[in-house]
Amino acid sequence: MCIRDRGVAGRRRLTGVEPSAAMRDVFMSKLGAGAPIAVVAGSFEHIPLRTGSQGVVFGAFRSFQHVLTTEAQLAALAECRRVLRPGGVLALDFFDPAYHLLRRAPASLGVTYRSPRSTIVERWESREVDRVAQRVDVTFRWVERDLDGVLVRDVSATYGVRYTFPVELEHLLARAGFEAIDVRGGYDGRPLAARPRELVAVCRKPELQPKRSGSKASR
Repeated sequence: MCIRDRGVAGRRRLTGVEPSAAMRDVFMSKLGAGAPIAVVAGSFEHIPLRTGSQGVVFGAFRSFQHVLTTEAQLAALAECRRVLRPGGVLALDFFDPAYHLLRRAPASLGVTYRSPRSTIVERWESREVDRVAQRVDVTFRWVERDLDGVLVRDVSATYGVRYTFPVELEHLLARAGFEAIDVRGGYDGRPLAARPRELVAVCRKPELQPKRSGSKASR
């Protein structure tokens, strides 16, 4: 989910931008009455907010990694920059793109648990890696059986993420017109280590430059 922070009549207001209607419904069902939060349909590439209207754009829970190509990432960053006011802050988080973790993994049983319906659910996970495209596709499979072992359902879902290295991330943000780029190894502000667990990038949209008065000196 991508969260935006804006000031409305002196108050802070959060606007979540979420492409999934089901997830928007779940989110709204958990809000209390009068919460200063709205959730709207959209994505990184298409943010339905006014130009220059936001103080902060935060791509939470590694959501930016679902933008799967460099071209799409640059377009998404341009859209984030558009909705930010001058001096506004963009914050993004990414997983550690460590090569020792980026390898194909055949299907394996991750966890077994009892559902609220008293059925037994196995969750299987497999992973495909494209190191040229810097893409990881993860497939989850849920196999549900009743207590007699009879199959109730067998469903799968796949999602893709693109991993980004720290130097590449800094380059993307600079190309998109951001400044004061700072990439850290975690939310606590720790510096990058050889194998950080998180990449957290914070940067700013440049302030408007004041117009210079006066005319050019004649030659």
